[in-house]
Amino acid sequence: MSESMRIWWCYLHALSPASNVVVSHWEVESSSTKELVIGLFENLKEGRSVADVLRLAWKQVRESTFQKNGTLLSRARPYFWAPFGHVGW
Repeated sequence: MSESMRIWWCYLHALSPASNVVVSHWEVESSSTKELVIGLFENLKEGRSVADVLRLAWKQVRESTFQKNGTLLSRARPYFWAPFGHVGW
């Protein structure tokens, strides 16, 4: 378990009423973060588990594209979707 995951695990047990937290292990491009969060909440509304919802959101981001300086780029590289993890029970 990474240091950031241990910190969040302690926080969840000691201070937070939340039983689940989605964390980022490194800085990410903001539009992919926005897409991932939107995907998380859309799928959570359907009653799925947080782990399933995160897997679906990763997939959605991996399969998406974005424009930068007029060029269409893919988000398939782990830089765009892999930093996000689930801590909770």
